[in-house]
Amino acid sequence: MRKVVHGAWPAMLAVMDMEEKNNSYKLSVLQTINALILSEIKALIYPCEEVINLEKKQQSPFIKFLPLATSIEFMGACYDEFPFDCTKETVKKIYEKRFNKALKELFDKKYHKFANADSKHYLYIGLRCGMVHQMRPGPGILFTTRKESIEDNNPHLSIDDDGGLILVLEDLYDDIEKAANGLIRKFEENKLSNKKGDQAFLKIKDYKKQLIE
Repeated sequence: MRKVVHGAWPAMLAVMDMEEKNNSYKLSVLQTINALILSEIKALIYPCEEVINLEKKQQSPFIKFLPLATSIEFMGACYDEFPFDCTKETVKKIYEKRFNKALKELFDKKYHKFANADSKHYLYIGLRCGMVHQMRPGPGILFTTRKESIEDNNPHLSIDDDGGLILVLEDLYDDIEKAANGLIRKFEENKLSNKKGDQAFLKIKDYKKQLIE
């Protein structure tokens, strides 16, 4: 007899604690960062060598900015002292605070000015809220890919002739990846007092099917 696992993805299976309880598994916060940001989302951004080498265009690049925006807020939630499930009703502006905390604490200083509410290119509103609530960036935020940015000479975080902030998909992911690895190191080196790293975070239901060989 052998088991076929349904309802769980390879990247998650690779990092999850395989101690079973009631046919379900729980990924810790650290395992979730590895499984989602560093594995599944990375596979979306870099699906093949041809895309990495700029020999092939990105497929569906616009929608790929959505998980990048939510990844930033998630890392802010990992970093702060509040429970993951708290809401804006319990903590004022919690979503905004988490998004900006991630940018200020985990990202290169070139991002810091975009974490201020008085910025013309406030990423919380223009990237996170725009994509989450309306499936489009807010005014003054422009999306492109690395291949197109090179062809058009529009580098990541540069300002175009109309005053718009250019976000390059692959460059933004690369900076998110660096931030995620930095967050993991902080947990591993006990530099964060919240001790969230080992908390159970994501529950995976594991449906099994018995097959006769």
